[in-house]
Amino acid sequence: MTDQELIQELVKKQIISETDATKVLREAELAEVSAEEILYSKRLTDEVSVAKIKSTLTGAPYKKIDATAIPAELLKLIPKDVSENYRVVPIEKKDNTLIVGMLRPDNERAQEALRFIAKRERVSLGVYIVTPSDLALVWRRYQPYKDEIASAIKELDVKRTIEILCFWTKVCTPRKTLRLLK
Repeated sequence: MTDQELIQELVKKQIISETDATKVLREAELAEVSAEEILYSKRLTDEVSVAKIKSTLTGAPYKKIDATAIPAELLKLIPKDVSENYRVVPIEKKDNTLIVGMLRPDNERAQEALRFIAKRERVSLGVYIVTPSDLALVWRRYQPYKDEIASAIKELDVKRTIEILCFWTKVCTPRKTLRLLK
């Protein structure tokens, strides 16, 4: 699906005007970004309308994502940097199928990355089209996990840290110690 095809379909469905379509395509070419990004930045249409048109053009179904329903273990299958780079997020895993949401399912580099992940995890893939807002909501879920933080803290040499603090408190007055810590 090209930008031209997407814009033509949006005009055909009377979602945007011919004038806006021409401006969007020209601006996208000059800025070297996708026409879709220009549509959103100019707020010419809503994300769901664009996603539904993309669904028609690519054959991949559109799905609204509930970011809170995605288990933390699933987020570990696609690292955040990969997710943001290729604009793809895991949605669910059923049996031996990893279902992902993609902004541009026709992106060949994203497809390659997903094939690599699918091969590594020994799963087949299912793809839905998602909106940029849904991607952003899922990306917010990618945060350091509490158990990872806890294990990192356990790895610290807490005893040595306490010894150093005791040394400083014996040598320095409480007031000097506080100044050193600031």
